[in-house]
Amino acid sequence: YKDHAWNEISGRYVEYDLASWLPNKLRQKAENKKQGSLMGVIDNHDEVLSKFKEKIEKDFEFYKYLIGAGVCNEQARTVLPLTFYTEWYWTASLQAISHFVNLRTHGSAQIEIQEYAMIVDDFMCTLFPNAWEAIKRI
Repeated sequence: YKDHAWNEISGRYVEYDLASWLPNKLRQKAENKKQGSLMGVIDNHDEVLSKFKEKIEKDFEFYKYLIGAGVCNEQARTVLPLTFYTEWYWTASLQAISHFVNLRTHGSAQIEIQEYAMIVDDFMCTLFPNAWEAIKRI
């Protein structure tokens, strides 16, 4: 959205730690959608989730190996999956944040981003209750 600035901490300059996101439930793929999921969990859930966690840990071990071997951060980070946390700073107008919340709380958005958008919504309501209520109606 055009009315905000975004700045993310880059793995080119700092080393990552093992902090990563792991889903509580691995949902079933929805066959009738290009994207999306069903609310039920997959078969062999616990086994697959365990392998998911193992893979993340092995990727991190390899990343640390590369760093220890003298590989530059910008190349070593490429072996890490998207599940590793990052830090970012977001400067935005109430309008831009409202736009984000309205898009990402829609039922067709990925469940995890819906949950995040609801947290942002609650946070904004606490910080700016009157303005937030007014702008959400636009």
